[in-house]
Amino acid sequence: KNDIPNRLKRHFSIFNVPLPEESSIQQIFGAIFEGRFSANYSRDVQEVAGMITRMTIDFWRSIQKRMLPTPDKFHYFFNLRDLSNVTQGMMLAGLYADPDNPAK
Repeated sequence: KNDIPNRLKRHFSIFNVPLPEESSIQQIFGAIFEGRFSANYSRDVQEVAGMITRMTIDFWRSIQKRMLPTPDKFHYFFNLRDLSNVTQGMMLAGLYADPDNPAK
């Protein structure tokens, strides 16, 4: 038996969009980190920005594997939005600070 009438179902669509490959995610967020930390920062900070990209993606993947959804915690569903939220927070870190004067 079909519980949902066809007249109602015609107003909805389902899209399946798989996650991009790991290399694509690395390239996208790596470009964001490099662009943010390349302008006014030393070479050491720029190198760390590349490592932060890899660590952030690894952390996101490990959270996905460890915190699986359960009937009690069905909201544990991690997607690319969560990775972009972490990236956005890191972009705001020290945004208004002077890189030449860290005590400021």
